[in-house]
Amino acid sequence: MMSALGEKEFPSAGSGPLAGNTSTNVTVSLNTSVAATMASGVYNTNVTFENTTDGVTQNRLFTLTLVGSQLVQNGGFELGNFTDWTEVSDQYNLVGRATSLNIGSRHSPDYVGSYYIHSGNYAAFLGEPDSLFYLSQTLGTVPGQVYLLSFWLANPGISSGASPPTPNQFLVSWNGTNLFNQSNLGTISFTNLQFVVAATASSTTLEFGAQNQPDYFGLDDVSVTPIPAPVFQSTASASGTISLIWSAMTGVTYQVQYTTNLGTLNWINLGSPITATSGFISTSDFTTLSPQRFYRVVVAP
Repeated sequence: MMSALGEKEFPSAGSGPLAGNTSTNVTVSLNTSVAATMASGVYNTNVTFENTTDGVTQNRLFTLTLVGSQLVQNGGFELGNFTDWTEVSDQYNLVGRATSLNIGSRHSPDYVGSYYIHSGNYAAFLGEPDSLFYLSQTLGTVPGQVYLLSFWLANPGISSGASPPTPNQFLVSWNGTNLFNQSNLGTISFTNLQFVVAATASSTTLEFGAQNQPDYFGLDDVSVTPIPAPVFQSTASASGTISLIWSAMTGVTYQVQYTTNLGTLNWINLGSPITATSGFISTSDFTTLSPQRFYRVVVAP
């Protein structure tokens, strides 16, 4: 017997008793009517197998990833406007094309927009001169789910010719908490900023704030992606070392931790954090350092 997402009970495979030292296949299906109402995210539950004779049970992790659409809508501004975003509109904040533009008295007609665009044909040009301009979007999230927030930011200083192009300020907040808030940023080409964030409710507000008196910030390719929980795939012990391999998401940083006593909350970092470059990460530890160790892997902030 097993229970999975949607509280649906699945019957055992086939019929009759399963003889010792034999195996059979079990198919886990999804309650699609329930899944259709769920927000994009990664959902984990245990699939429990029970021996109905002696009551012994064994759990297997069952993971459902719902990523039918990107949480951030129009994150690359390729619609050519601020559709799906809430903004305070004025002449200094706009979505620009990767061509020459004439965008008003602050800049000359030979302004080249491509310096402010990371990919595609459009990006957000944020250049409010007098106060912070806010651009926000409310996302459908899963309480307790961890997400990777990623965006590309530039302050080229091409338009104004100022070096450095200050004063300015740029901030990003998640549900009212500032993740990044810096003033007087110097000239920077497009840089990818990433943050691991968690949702506490079924909706979360992502907000950017910008002020750039002499020039524009370029903001592009904004995304929020659910991060699957890391799961150990295999372990092997040989020659005084233990090797650990776990599932990962490219670009996300993980930290392996260990403890010698599960009765305490004292988890110790094993080595430095590791950033994934593929779907799996491996590391090792010396088994000679202590008589026993328990391991876990967590997403690094």
